Amino acid sequence: MKAIQTVAAALAAAVAALAGGGCATSNSPYRPPDEPRHGRTVYFNSYDLQQCAVAMIDSMLADRALDKKLQRQFPDRVPVVDVKEIRNETYQLGLQLDSIADTMRTRLTGSGKFDFVDREMERVIAGEIADDMDSALVDAGAIADTGSHAAADYLLNGCLKEIRDGDDRVSDSYYKLTMNLWNKRTGKIDWSGEKELRKVSERPAVGW
Repeated sequence: MKAIQTVAAALAAAVAALAGGGCATSNSPYRPPDEPRHGRTVYFNSYDLQQCAVAMIDSMLADRALDKKLQRQFPDRVPVVDVKEIRNETYQLGLQLDSIADTMRTRLTGSGKFDFVDREMERVIAGEIADDMDSALVDAGAIADTGSHAAADYLLNGCLKEIRDGDDRVSDSYYKLTMNLWNKRTGKIDWSGEKELRKVSERPAVGW
């Protein structure tokens, strides 16, 4: 009987220890979006995308030469930007770079330095206005006027390039994101920024 009690006590202690350990470590699949990914590959990932977006935002907001150009050209209003394609010239053909542009648009709009338009959404809005005009249920005085939308002063585009190197044991990828802010009135680039990343992965040597 005493032996049984001893075994039961030991099992209870083990269960308590496991329970305590479970409380100490989180099993949640969620992680902060700015937490680095400790992968062993050289592939461009979500953390890299965020690094690039933040670098471009910080560069644009801190550029004093750009500030002077904006003050001179747009003394009485906020310039409007239309975000174009960020080309993917990496070996990852399925890599989606829209999130870089989305993050830049969100942060720069919040800064008050730029306003943004979205041509795809403008087509949707135009269709909605046309539907309103055709509907007898909509107050004609409340329908948005055609031709009242803002025109873009700038086009923002970019390109992500990759140079890959290595051998049987080492994979080495160099990435460079370049973004340009094109002035539609002058055809000049009023701001340009770049962010470089290098990722190296080594395969362990197999020994006997």
